[in-house]
Amino acid sequence: QYSVPEPVSSGEVAFILGNYTSTTLTSREQAVYTRLVNKGYPVHLVTAYNRTTTDYSQAAFVVQVEALSYQHKDFYNGLLASGKSVLLLSESPRMLSASWSLVPSYTQDLIVVNNAAYLSDYGNTSSIVMESGGRHSAYYGSDLSDWTGIGQDSYSYGYTSLYYTGSGSGRGAAFSYDPEYYADGEAQAIVDKTIDYVSGTQYSVPEPVSSGEVAFIL
Repeated sequence: QYSVPEPVSSGEVAFILGNYTSTTLTSREQAVYTRLVNKGYPVHLVTAYNRTTTDYSQAAFVVQVEALSYQHKDFYNGLLASGKSVLLLSESPRMLSASWSLVPSYTQDLIVVNNAAYLSDYGNTSSIVMESGGRHSAYYGSDLSDWTGIGQDSYSYGYTSLYYTGSGSGRGAAFSYDPEYYADGEAQAIVDKTIDYVSGTQYSVPEPVSSGEVAFIL
């Protein structure tokens, strides 16, 4: 009999790791972990060994950064179908499909092709620099019927950004840029919007510009 792992407590982010035997983080996982903590989220670390047996029902959402050595689309779509939101960053979208390939390290941009979900603010923009280094993968397949591509990079125009459009009530985002090398500026805002999309965070409406004032965008 397997021992039942500790369930994720209410409000915690369930962070599925690439490590099977310990909660030691990779550098990419550490970058995401630090970001989540800085945004105020309590984080519950789940080893790869306990990935499929952990109770996620009370989790704020589920996040993963590193891919394992195989695909398991039904696991993530199952969480989404049950109403649990899922954030797949960096290499972890490979868990959905084998049709992801690394692109050259000089390709570091995002081209928004569908201003939906977490990219809804970026219709008709030019390409946006997302990385200051590192590498990412892009999706070139046609086997993700429950996911819709909304962003590409300029190398062969593979999808780097997708969101879940299946019948489940959970929100899903797959965003493959390297979290160790998120660029300054708009890239930081996009990453935060991706997290907020999955978590269901509502943006506060900024104070409107008063009549006669000059709006100075900084």
